[in-house]
Parts: sequence; C-alpha cells; structure tokens
Amino acid sequence: MDPHRRLVLKGTGSLSVLGLALAAGFSPQKALAAWPSGAFATRNPKEAVTRVEGGSAIEMAHVTVTAPRLAENGAVVPVSVESDLPNVVSMAVFAEENPFPLASEFELRPGVLPFVSTRMRLAKTQQIMGVVKTADGKLYGGKRLVKVTIGGCGG
Repeated sequence: MDPHRRLVLKGTGSLSVLGLALAAGFSPQKALAAWPSGAFATRNPKEAVTRVEGGSAIEMAHVTVTAPRLAENGAVVPVSVESDLPNVVSMAVFAEENPFPLASEFELRPGVLPFVSTRMRLAKTQQIMGVVKTADGKLYGGKRLVKVTIGGCGG
C-alpha cells in the first residue's frame, strides 16, 4: 500500500472524528471553564480549602478517608474518600504537607454515590484530608495519617 495514501486516510479519519466531536458540542473551553486554578496554585492548606469549598467551618464527621498507613513509595499512593451523607455536591482531597496541598477536586451530580478514588504523590509523612460539601453548603471532613518511607526502608 502506498504510504501517502495511508497518511491521507489517517488524516481524513482524524478530521472526521474531530468534526463529529465539535458538532456534538464537545469543546475544550467548556471542559476547562470551571478549573479552580487559584486553589491548585496556593501553598497554604487552609487557603486551598477555602478556595475550593468555601469559607465555612469543617465538621470532622461523616467522611472516611482510606489510604495505606505505610506507603513505601510516596510517588503513587492510593487514596479514596467516601461519605454517608445525602446530597453531596463536591469532594476534595488534600495533602497538607505537599508543596501544593490540593491534590484533586471532584464535582458530583445529583444521585451519584459520594465515593472517589485516586492516586496521589506524597512528599513526606503527613495527614491526608478529604472534604465533602453538601447541597446546603456545609463542609464535612475526615483525615488519615500516611507514613511515607524512603526506598521502602521503614524510615
């Protein structure tokens, strides 16, 4: 098969898919419109929580943070946050001792179970905090201490 013909077919196929996506309403601007860049850029954990979830006080209840007590590799630590509250609209995960404390933020649609799972990088041994916001604006949180070892030596 002629290599130029193959290149033309690939290009035509790619343009077709792109055209269908744009016609269906998929737009990069829409996906990035609500990006909380200020919250991800701040280095102060309390300020990051305020920028993401608002300024109300956090009640430390109804949220379970699951993570290993000992992480031999701080580069990839599995973390999940779940809640037993109804009407959860958003969930966020914070690593208080990281240079940028906000690790991830999730907005939930009505009817979605309040559970998120992710992997994150931890700079050192620290508290992981999950914060849940309900439809009435109240904040609930939970914490978990994760000990990060260097090279798996337990130090």
